[in-house]
Amino acid sequence: MVVGPFNNDPGFVGALDKACRRFINENAVCVAAQRASKSPELLARYADSLLKKNKDVNTSEIENLLNDLLTIFKYIDEKDVFQKFYSKFLARRLIDNLSVSEELEEMFITKLKSTCGYEYTTKLTKMFNDMRLSKDLQENFKIYARENNKDLGGIDFTASVLTTGSWPLQTPSSNFIVPEELRKAQTCFEHYYTNEKHSGRKLQWLYQNSNGELRLTVPQKGAPAKRYFISCTSYQMAILLQFNEVVQLDYARLSKATNLELVTLQ
Repeated sequence: MVVGPFNNDPGFVGALDKACRRFINENAVCVAAQRASKSPELLARYADSLLKKNKDVNTSEIENLLNDLLTIFKYIDEKDVFQKFYSKFLARRLIDNLSVSEELEEMFITKLKSTCGYEYTTKLTKMFNDMRLSKDLQENFKIYARENNKDLGGIDFTASVLTTGSWPLQTPSSNFIVPEELRKAQTCFEHYYTNEKHSGRKLQWLYQNSNGELRLTVPQKGAPAKRYFISCTSYQMAILLQFNEVVQLDYARLSKATNLELVTLQ
């Protein structure tokens, strides 16, 4: 009606914008949650669901939905809340390799920059740069390990180096004991990065954000053993690897072997 019958009359356009802004920031969900920040949080969660790998939706559909999302985003009052949640979800997508498309991720950040300015997306852009540099770093590390006959313990090891302050990640709350099976590769990478690649830098391992894949061999009574491949966090991996030596462990022994608190083990 505003475009047609009212011919984009400034008064009606302004009234429509005001109504949209009020509805988006003061809707029933915000009232129920008793906070106006609920709308930007939900919008960030919706963006995350669109940008995660999803076989049922093609990239052109996702791009159209993201453009619709940006239309709503322009009416959000607490854009800093959206940025907080969006950066958190982006970090998980990048670390766990869950992004549906790097091009879509960059396109969306570019549009956020055009709406809110350079400073708003500085950390988001830095996160992407860190992942690109980490890919090159990993390739160079593999060449270094191969040419110098480094023993990595027979595992496929990958590490991403992230800039402190650009990622919404916390340092570990416990002094996690790295499983022996992973220690050789970790030590070799630390030496390469802090001595061969850079001098004076220090690595802080974020074990709670790390993950891997394990191959399990499960004996079967009267039948061949079954093999399974499972994806798990580094903490879960450390716990499961304890059972290479024993068939039963209590919480106390697991805590001693991994240095994880009881609440984490549970």
